[in-house]
Amino acid sequence: MKAVACYKNILSVIETEKPVPKDNEVLVKVVATTLNILDYNRFEKSLPIKAALQNNKGKILGVELSGVVVSCGKNMANFKIGDEVYGKTSGIIPTGAWAEYAILDKDNVYFKPKELTFEQAAAIPSSFSTALGAIRRTEILPGQNVLVYGASGGVGQYIVQIAQAQGGIVTGVCSTRNVKMAHKIGAKYVIDYKTEDFTQVKRKFDVVFGINGCNPTKKYKKVMKSKSTYVGVGNTQQGILAMISSLFNVFTSKKVSFYTEPLMPVKDYLPYANELVKQGELTPFIDKVYAIENIAEAIKYVITRHVQGKVVIDVDFD
Repeated sequence: MKAVACYKNILSVIETEKPVPKDNEVLVKVVATTLNILDYNRFEKSLPIKAALQNNKGKILGVELSGVVVSCGKNMANFKIGDEVYGKTSGIIPTGAWAEYAILDKDNVYFKPKELTFEQAAAIPSSFSTALGAIRRTEILPGQNVLVYGASGGVGQYIVQIAQAQGGIVTGVCSTRNVKMAHKIGAKYVIDYKTEDFTQVKRKFDVVFGINGCNPTKKYKKVMKSKSTYVGVGNTQQGILAMISSLFNVFTSKKVSFYTEPLMPVKDYLPYANELVKQGELTPFIDKVYAIENIAEAIKYVITRHVQGKVVIDVDFD
């Protein structure tokens, strides 16, 4: 099969053997995949991408995907050949989705919602599981005020939608370009951080989500109610600081928490995503769709622009 691999920060189209599913796995013919931070952050210090598609063998990148089941392990009787599915590859640092065929295990594969295209479905698994994990670090009650800093990104868009579905009154913080998008995905209020300091807003919040370390924890505390929770999402440095801060939770009513998906996996995220899709409460927002042969261009776009939602890759090597 053909796949896109990385070798010393150079992307290559390689020929490799089609994987064989184990007992608790399915083999999927990939229709669409995405660009995920685990894939593109390795290129951020080496722009412009030298990527020219060269024949250097390396690790196949890619985390999330949608496609069609072509083979099932013996313990995967609930799936059959021809099923349309979506999910993400497994492992602490998951890889393998940028290929004609990929393996998904029992905890990371589910039936694609009929309401969604393959491109839309591929944009859900990894970012949605991170968003759901972050949501579950706290509790959102109906009518509570929720702040999401980074509301227009891949993870942020799902935190906004999940919080809104759970009855939260969501305020999104994003750049000027993304204000309309944030309203569209369910934020009742939107703060443009380019023109307004979110810490000066009069409204105070019961739950605050800060994505990818954009601000220090103490800055978010300025907009929190006396009894409230801050959840830092996804950034390792931010996570270390948040975990240190959490040691002082016993001395204050403002609680600090942190969530990073690889270290705290959520197992039931795909069935919940399907439920929200069917209820009309979850819609992936896609910025651009690229062909697989233009994946180097897609990576450059992601790391040089302020992307809205997700960038999706159509997988067709022919």
